[in-house]
Amino acid sequence: GQTKNKRRKKYNKKKKAERQKKNNCLIRQFLMLKKKNKVNTALFKVVIKKGSSYFSQNISLKIIKMADTEHKFGVSVSKKELKTAVKRNLLKRRVLSILQKIEPKISAGFGCVFFLKKGALDIPYQALLDEILFLLKKANLIRL
Repeated sequence: GQTKNKRRKKYNKKKKAERQKKNNCLIRQFLMLKKKNKVNTALFKVVIKKGSSYFSQNISLKIIKMADTEHKFGVSVSKKELKTAVKRNLLKRRVLSILQKIEPKISAGFGCVFFLKKGALDIPYQALLDEILFLLKKANLIRL
């Protein structure tokens, strides 16, 4: 009886370690933007009030020129557009991963906020990438 219990505990401990290792790999895979590249609350309000707007079918972009040498990004999905947090976060993660990929090509010194519409959830990743690139080219923020 007792040896069986010990084996079970040892097995469970081993499985738990494997799960944690797997989860850590997944977390590393989805790296987010660095803090210096995120739009803070104060800048977010300024961008909304004074920023120039660019529109596409599923995304709106507001940008503002800053004195900073870095570029800053923000992603917003309205609760009115997508009710569940799971869907909103999925969209945000997709956009942030796209921004992370194309970050070196983007001109520095701008604050950008992306506003996602409901339709952005239904389009594939590549279409979302193309739409973001289209908006950034329209705003003359991308260096080719």
